[in-house]
Amino acid sequence: MKKYKISEFSKRMGVSIDLVKHYQSSGIVFPDIDQNNGYRYYNIRHGERIMASRKYRKLGFSVSETKEILYEKDVDTIKHMLQEKKTELDQKIKHMQLRSLRMQEIYEECEEVVAKVGTVQVVDCPGIYYLPHVIALNFNEQEEVINELPEWMESIDFLYKAYDVKCDTDDIFYDKTIGLLVEEKYFKALDFKKIEEIEYYPPSKRLIYYLKEEYSSSRRIEEYVMEFIGKGLDKVYKIKKEQVFAQHIMDGKEDGKRYMYYKIICFLE
Repeated sequence: MKKYKISEFSKRMGVSIDLVKHYQSSGIVFPDIDQNNGYRYYNIRHGERIMASRKYRKLGFSVSETKEILYEKDVDTIKHMLQEKKTELDQKIKHMQLRSLRMQEIYEECEEVVAKVGTVQVVDCPGIYYLPHVIALNFNEQEEVINELPEWMESIDFLYKAYDVKCDTDDIFYDKTIGLLVEEKYFKALDFKKIEEIEYYPPSKRLIYYLKEEYSSSRRIEEYVMEFIGKGLDKVYKIKKEQVFAQHIMDGKEDGKRYMYYKIICFLE
């Protein structure tokens, strides 16, 4: 059986020298050592180990797990490990399919908000969940909120930054929170936990206003909302002024200026 030095062997195996060395240091491949000169040599048996290792690595197993499968585990244990890895892979596929759907939705939202700036319409809207993250310009210190935030942040691409703006019957602003908003279908698909601090709004008809404003560090979002409500639309559509969301869609530059795009969501009586 012909022996090869590592450079020749790696070339004939279609892998890098570093990978061969990595498998060697991990205890997966044991080269033959020439006692006269200390050179390490490899043959087709080592190639078979590398191919088997690469197969399990490509299936998502770690190097240590791969070593166990090749040298330590019985058939039933290997089958169990494969089933566990398949379940894990199925979950990843499901999440990636959701992410693909979400990416298409974001693309369509960008088109919609630009095309409909300044327009008002009443539409059927899905159920939404809202997690207040900032209250009175300070982080929400509720322990349940702090405990849930890592899960929400891990899936931030499915969420919106939103402002919950409240005003009284005389159009006087009196409260605002900043939080994370997610549609009901994603709340369920991502298996978020329902805690007391999370607010739920069931599907309903809502008034939607598309807002584009040049960025200003001195003007607050509630001013834009109050300006919109002050147009008298609340009398035409019977808006619940104590519950208005400003949902951030995107920021974009135009003619050298930065603009903010929002979807103002008004609940109706």
